[in-house]
Parts: sequence; C-alpha cells; structure tokens
Amino acid sequence: MPHRVPPLNLLFAVALTLSLACGGGSSSSGTTTDTTTDTGTTTDTTSGTDTGTTTTLPITGTAQVAAADLPAAAVSASSLPTSADTALDGGTVTLVRIKPDGTEAVVDIGTVTTDAAGAFTIPGVPPVEAGSGAATDAYYEVRVTKGTIEEAIPLAPTGDTTVEVTPETSIAADILSEVVDAPTVDSRPIPSKAMIDAVVNQTAGDLHAMSGLVDIPSADTATQATDKADFTDMANGVVTVGGNAEAVARAAQFESEYLGLTADAATPAAVYAGYLTRLVRDACGEPADNPMPAPVVDAAAAKLAASTTYTVQQVVDAYAVANPATTLTAAAVVSAANTARTALDTALAATDGDTAIDGDKQLLLVGHGRVTTLATDTPLAPDMVLVLLHYIASLEPTATAGDPCPLDKLTAAEALGSLFGDSGLADLSIADYQIYNNSGFGCDEGAGQGHLVAQVELNVPTGVTVSSVTVAADDATALGGAPISLTEDPPGSGRWSNSADGNCVPEETPITYTITVTPATGSPVTLAVDRFHVHVPEPTVLYRLTPMSSASAAPTPVGETRPLVVWTRPADLLAQITGAPADATVRYGYEFAHVDTTASPVGPLAACEATNAAGQQHLYAMSAFIPTVDCDPAACAAASGVAEANIACRINIQTFLLDGDDRYQSQAAGTFRFFSVSPAP
Repeated sequence: MPHRVPPLNLLFAVALTLSLACGGGSSSSGTTTDTTTDTGTTTDTTSGTDTGTTTTLPITGTAQVAAADLPAAAVSASSLPTSADTALDGGTVTLVRIKPDGTEAVVDIGTVTTDAAGAFTIPGVPPVEAGSGAATDAYYEVRVTKGTIEEAIPLAPTGDTTVEVTPETSIAADILSEVVDAPTVDSRPIPSKAMIDAVVNQTAGDLHAMSGLVDIPSADTATQATDKADFTDMANGVVTVGGNAEAVARAAQFESEYLGLTADAATPAAVYAGYLTRLVRDACGEPADNPMPAPVVDAAAAKLAASTTYTVQQVVDAYAVANPATTLTAAAVVSAANTARTALDTALAATDGDTAIDGDKQLLLVGHGRVTTLATDTPLAPDMVLVLLHYIASLEPTATAGDPCPLDKLTAAEALGSLFGDSGLADLSIADYQIYNNSGFGCDEGAGQGHLVAQVELNVPTGVTVSSVTVAADDATALGGAPISLTEDPPGSGRWSNSADGNCVPEETPITYTITVTPATGSPVTLAVDRFHVHVPEPTVLYRLTPMSSASAAPTPVGETRPLVVWTRPADLLAQITGAPADATVRYGYEFAHVDTTASPVGPLAACEATNAAGQQHLYAMSAFIPTVDCDPAACAAASGVAEANIACRINIQTFLLDGDDRYQSQAAGTFRFFSVSPAP
C-alpha cells in the first residue's frame, strides 16, 4: 500500500456538513515518517485541561482479508473463508499517529497480533484531538500487516472504540491521506472524528453497493505493483463515481480550505472569492450557469475576509426584501434545516450503501462543523450565508422539487445587496465568464494557434435590455484583429457565447481581453481578462497498467462493468505544459457513452446509458475514475436496435488548465478511449 500523507481537513462533524466541491486540488505531498516512538499526549479529556494525568482508552477490532489474497496472507486452515472475506490471523498490529505537519509517529503499544479470528486489542491508547484546526491535532491509523499484506483504518477515538479493518477501510485511509486536497491551502488541519468516521462509512457503503461491478485491488502490495491498481488509484476512483464517498470527499475539500484560509489573517478577499465561487457551484450541483453573480461573490468575499457574520434572521429578512411574496419565517427555515441535519446524520452513519446522500445538498455545507444546530440568532459566516440563501429559496412551495438552488441571479443580488448594504449589486453586471483556447475549429494548432471560446453570463435587472456583448483583444494577431460579437442563446437567457470557427488566437503570448456589455440605454459594462494561452497535452490513459485503445474497432477488454481507469496525475501533466502560469492547475472532466463501432463518425448512442460530467462542468483533480453507469452492450442493444456485437463503451477525458480563480484558461483535445466487458484478464 502506498505511503500515506496527512489528510486535509475534512472537519464537517455530522452537523450540517458535507457534500460538494468543485474539484479539489492536486494530490498532496509525501509524508515524512518519524521513526521515534510516540507515547501520545497526557490530556485529561474529562476536564478539558492538561493536568499531567494520562487518560487512555482501548481500541478493539478485527482484520479481514479478501478471498483473492488468501494465498499471500497464508491464513490458518481454521480461518479459511466461508464468505468473500476471511479473518487475517497472525497479523502484526501497528498504531500510527499522523500529525498536521505530515509526519507519522509509531505509538508504543507493545506487541499486538491478530488471533485466529482476526481479533486484536490495543490497550491504553491516548485520545487525540481532531477537528479543532490546532497544530496539536492528530488522528490514528491502525495498520495490520502479514507478509506483503497490509490493511488499515483511520480513526480519531474519543472513547472505547471497535473497528473492522478491511480492504474497504484501507481505501478510505487513502481517500483521507492521498486523494482529497484543497486549492489555496498548504497547511491542512486534521479532520474531525465525525468526518473521519463518515469517510470510512461511506467508502465501505459505496463499495458494497458496487459489489460485482468494480474490482477492489489486492491488499498484497507485491500484487499491486504488477497487476491490479493500488489502493490510491481505487481511492481516486471511489471519489469520482458520484456516490456518497464523493460527496464526503468534496465536502472535506471545502472544510479544509475554509479552515486554512481563515487561519491566516492576511488571506486576501480575492482568494476567498475563488473559494466561494467553487462552494456555491458545488452546492448547486455544478450547473452550467454560475448561481451567484461575480460581484456578489466578491462582496461576500470582502465580508468573509473581515470576519463579518450575519444571523439566520438577518438572512431571511434580506431574502424577503428581494422576494416580498414569501411567507417563510426564520423559525420555519431553522426547523427545516435542523430536520434535514438529523436525516443527514443518519445517512452518514450508514455503511450499507443503500442510503443516498443526495437530498438538501446545498444545506450540507451550512455549518462546516462549526454549527451543530441552527437557531434564528445563530451567527453565520458569509460562505454559510450564500448557501443558506439558496436553501431558503428551495423551501418555497413553488420551488421545483430536487432543484438545490432555485434562486435566480437577480433575486440573489437583490437579497445580498440588502444584507450587505450595497444596492449596486443588483445592477447590470457580468455574472461570470469563461475565456479560453481549445484546438481545431478552423485554427492551425501546428502554427501555434488556438481557437478562442468566449462565454459570458449576465445579471440583467428587470426592464434592462442588452444590445450587444463583444470581446476584443489587445493583440492585433488575435481574433483577426477585430472584436468578436457574442450571441445570446437562447434569447433572454443572459448567456452569450461565440460559435464561429476561425476565432483564432496565438498561444504563449500575453493577451488582455475586454468584455463589453452594451445596454440599450445607459453606460456599457466592461471587464478586462488576462490570458496566456498554452497547448495542453492529452493524458495517458491506462487500464491495469496497459494503455487503453483509441480505436473503436478494437476496444480494450476489461473485466468489470465499471472499470477503474487511470490517467496522468494532474501535477505531472501540469509539469508538461510550457509556460503555464504559476497559479494554474490541471483538472479533468470525463464523458462516458455506449457507441456503435460501425457508425461514421462513431458517436454516443442516445438511447443508451451515458454520463457527461465534463458537459456539466464537474471537474476533478483526481488521477482515476470509475464510470457512474454500467457498460452494458446487451441493454444498449435492446434500447437502440444496434447489434450487440457492434456496441462498445467510450470514455472521453477533457483536460483543462485553470487559472487561479478556477476559470478555464486552455483545453486539450478530447482523449477518446474504447473498451468492452469480457472475463477479467
């Protein structure tokens, strides 16, 4: 199993916690290991003060190994399996204390081994403080090894604790330590006990729910190196498959980022703005449109940087100013939110994978482990305010069921303008934009040209008509030397974009673009955007260490209906990009579809299962994924009428270079790969 690095803070206690996140950052740096013995702390946890007395607790548990690993584990005959997993007997148990600075220290527990039933007891373990954000925080990993087999489970016990160490909990350990990361945060606090438990529970639940669809990697470290993907790759896949574990991991990224940013009094408002933009987009399911206009986000970021808070009552009152027809009261909002929190607590504790964490996702971020129960006078930081405002709108009797963020941009601007004392937030404004280069579309990539994509979202007040939206470049060789006009599509939507081929721009040249929005009456609104377009290479895509096929007529045979697909790590791809700005990051999106391999061109079969995460602007900083739907040619053939023998499954990885505000800067060509399900190789 790979060496672990410390988790980022996932602090979301089971209170109004969890879900979201625009994609986390790149994988964290390697952990250093302190080979000296750690005897733990001497804190009396009953008094809350350091008295010099030692309060300890036992950890008991069992360790299990997958049937596929029995030869390597060499378990006793008395423990031979009656089910898929069996006891890992005779294993050496180690307790490792992991600190916020990334060091690991082996705790002195004497000699502990698992018995014939795989059971063990670790006596006298000092409790750890987790989730406070302090430098003294820590959490444990219990590791059980036998030969080349290694299993682990993360935990932060505050009382007598019983655990089950399994391949699934080993994957959860890597999710905490290797996978989730948060942009803009270098020093990451330890997660709360509740969040660590949630990661373990939901990872196990998701893997149980996908039993038979995915192939959990071997716990045999020697086998990992030569055959199956290792636990870190599987951990990446689990948090991209769209289940509860992904929701927990994405929530963890935001909690970590919040604690990291607020710990530094010098954090500028512009950095908070990037955090808030991602937060709200994830809370709203990453829609095509930004749920909060950029000027509103900037205003909230300034308030967050100033540590300004607002009560629930104030937020509800501000919402009523923008929506005077509402009958919602602060008491009703508090009651609904606390009821939803209780349901969330139940879902987080489940381990069967049958309890989906998909309701009230925008509420899951309200609290960040900082608030367990809401009251009308509960003070909320501005990040909570932005999410709560959308939650309030979702409680309206007229709200569409299942829409996490029904609040329109204008109403949001009016409400927050009232709350922040800035009526100008509801004026005509550029709510969001994407200006980036991709390849082709009439532009000569070989000659260093990229094709410009410009997308602009507007916040348009009632009674205002926009006559035109244009984009101009200060480089005479870009865009043919003249501004381009964007088209509103559909009319009245406030979404303007370019669609013509040949809007070519030079790569590796600093360019400042000016977006100009001209209303029928009044002054234009302008925004300058700096870009340095670069060529983004395509990632290498592997299945079990073998490159996947780019030929539809010869798809790669895979052994699972949801194969674990691995590609170039974001940090490694970023290193390949010449001229990438210092604050740039690489993110991936992916599409999955069934295709007719005899068609020309080969394209998705509309009648069959597919997913379009890239089209939904759902981006990942991960290096692997598991498709969210099954590759099922038989079902696709029945639905489409295409012969089953002619159907394969296709993935398309979209690779983006993002700027410091997480907006697109450059995009690689699509990376199309084809596979078919067959007996495991």
